[in-house]
This record gives sequence, structure tokens and C-alpha cells, in this order.
Amino acid sequence: MDSEATVKPDKSEAFFDIPLNLIIVEEQIRSRIDEESASFKSLVESIREKGVLEPVLVTPKAGRYLLISGERRFLACRSLNYPTIPARVLDAVEAKEEILAIQLTENLQRENLDPIDEANALSAFMKEKHPALEIDGMMNAFVQYNRDQSKLEKNLSTTVVGIANISGKSVT
Repeated sequence: MDSEATVKPDKSEAFFDIPLNLIIVEEQIRSRIDEESASFKSLVESIREKGVLEPVLVTPKAGRYLLISGERRFLACRSLNYPTIPARVLDAVEAKEEILAIQLTENLQRENLDPIDEANALSAFMKEKHPALEIDGMMNAFVQYNRDQSKLEKNLSTTVVGIANISGKSVT
């Protein structure tokens, strides 16, 4: 396969081997990946020995693919100089809120997610839904929801419940 050619999936949510050079990596929920850490080096060795066991998630963007989740796997394959990576192509996920929801779903279920990254992810999701809301307003929304959700604005209440559903964590 020509690594410069654009891969065009013929249906939604298809799986393909996508050339690494066609994947765009924008800001992810996880704030940093230490490529020198033992866990990252272990991932690289695992991929070298067994291949990529779980595909990354991407969506078409400007003739290329936007990485939604799987940055560590992507970086590991890049460090191994692999030309492609198995990817699940999600059909046209464009809304920042939808991308954040998918990233939250994958990352909040991780046992080793840094608490700062978890807080940043929840904050980014809340900020996408309520751009004028500052951090103290976000905290107040969670506290108010726990105290008396009937006094919380409906749209904030809906967002708090959405976060609980996405994260799989209790609001109360």
C-alpha cells in the first residue's frame, strides 16, 4: 500500500491498517506520555512481540485521520518505525464534545490514569458543554447536584449526569 495514499473506508466503523503518517494527533486527555518510562517501554516490547492487540480509534479529517484514542499505541508503533497501525475508523466524529466523550470513556476506565489528567478530562468536557463556566462553577455544580439537584440548572444537571454515565462513576 502506498503510505501517501488516503485510505477511504467504505462503511462506518470499519477497521483498517492506517499509515502512521496519515494520522493527526491533536490534544489528548492524557497530558503527557513519558516515552522513557518502564510502562511505555514495556508497551513497545509487547507490540514488537505480539503486534497491536487493540486498534486505535480515528475519524476522517481533511483527507487524513484524527486520532481519538490510542496515543500510547500510536507512539509505540512510531518508535518501532512501523508504517501502519490497526485502526477502527469511526464515521465523521467532528464535534469536540463527542471526541472528548469517547476519550473520557476510554481513559477514565484506566486504573493508572493520573488524577490530574482525570480532573483535566472532566473539566475539558464540562468546559466544552458550558464555555462560560469557570472551575469554581464546575465544582459548585457537582456539589449542588449532590445536595439538591432540583436547584441546579437543567442543562448543568444533564451535563453532570452525562459525565457520570460516560465515566461509569457515581455522582453521589
